[in-house]
Amino acid sequence: MTNIPNPDEVFPNEYKTSCFIKNVITAPNIMVGDYTYYDDPVDPTHGL
Repeated sequence: MTNIPNPDEVFPNEYKTSCFIKNVITAPNIMVGDYTYYDDPVDPTHGL
């Protein structure tokens, strides 16, 4: 069976190189889908 990441977690992988964007965006006028992610080997949450 496939392990599907939880869309309510900020980091869906153990290396913390990807983040689900909807969990770090704070602007109320921006809508992001549950599984939309950003990948960065240094800090994927920087600047979001």
